Amino acid sequence: MTNQSKALIIDLALKRISIDEFLKRYPVDPRVDAGHIDNLLRQASTQRDGKAVEAALILSSVFDIPVRAALLGDLIAADWHEQHENLARLLQQAGDPSTVANLVVAAVARHPYLEFDDAFALARKCTWALADIGTVEARHALMRLTSNDNPTIAGYAQERLDRWAEELPRKATTSQGPPKSGQV
Repeated sequence: MTNQSKALIIDLALKRISIDEFLKRYPVDPRVDAGHIDNLLRQASTQRDGKAVEAALILSSVFDIPVRAALLGDLIAADWHEQHENLARLLQQAGDPSTVANLVVAAVARHPYLEFDDAFALARKCTWALADIGTVEARHALMRLTSNDNPTIAGYAQERLDRWAEELPRKATTSQGPPKSGQV
C-alpha cells in the first residue's frame, strides 16, 4: 500500500473527505473488489507494515467489509504492529475456532506500545474472544490461561469460565447449536 493510499484512508476515517471523494481518488472500490482488504492485509504482513494494517482495518470498518478470520488470527499473533486490540475485537465478532491458538498467544504477549497498560486490556479482549468462540478448545485455552503467572490475565480467564453457562447465547460455537450467523 502506498503512503498516498494510507493518507487517503486516514482522511476518510477523519472525515476530511467524503466516501464519494475517497472512491474517486482511491485505486479500487473496496465494495466491488471483495478480496481487496484481505490482499492489503497479506501485503502488510509480508512487508511488516503496521500502518498498512491500520489502514486496511479502517477500510474494512468504513465499508463494513469482513476480513477472513485466518488473516486476523495471524496478525494478532504478530509483534510488529499496534492493532492487537482492534484485532481481538474483530476476532471476538468472528467467533472462528481456527483462531484460538493465536488468541492465546496474543493474550500473554507483551508489546512495548502497551507497556503503560497495567489493566492488560488486550488480554481481557482475548479472553472475551475465546469465551465467545465457545468451543471445547476455546474453553481449554481459557483454563490454561487461569494458570498464567500474571494474576490479572489469570483472573480474566477465570471470569470468562465462571460465566460460561450464562454467556451461552453469545457463543459462536457450542454444543448448544450451530455457529452464529454472520461468522467471518
